[in-house]
Amino acid sequence: MIQFRLDEIQDPIVRENFQKILEQFRTVPYLKGKWQFAELEFTAAATNFKFQHRLGFRPKDVILTSKTGSATVTFNYDSFTNTHIDITVSAATTIRFFFGLYFEG
Repeated sequence: MIQFRLDEIQDPIVRENFQKILEQFRTVPYLKGKWQFAELEFTAAATNFKFQHRLGFRPKDVILTSKTGSATVTFNYDSFTNTHIDITVSAATTIRFFFGLYFEG
């Protein structure tokens, strides 16, 4: 989440406006947590494809935003590690997704 040092803003109107912006950000779930975005193209079916990420932790959440064709896409959460995401696709496809960790606060 974006952090502002509101106590360092001298102008009360500017400080209030930044406070309102922060309050709006807190209502958007996609801004909560730590996320990365990826786009992968598969030219054929693939089982347990290891996609290397650089999060530094084991992702727990994936949001698939786009998939081409009729392939089935499975994110094998139990096989995620601190370095890789495990993906299975049933046919050629291009996928776009966010991955990381959602958290409140």
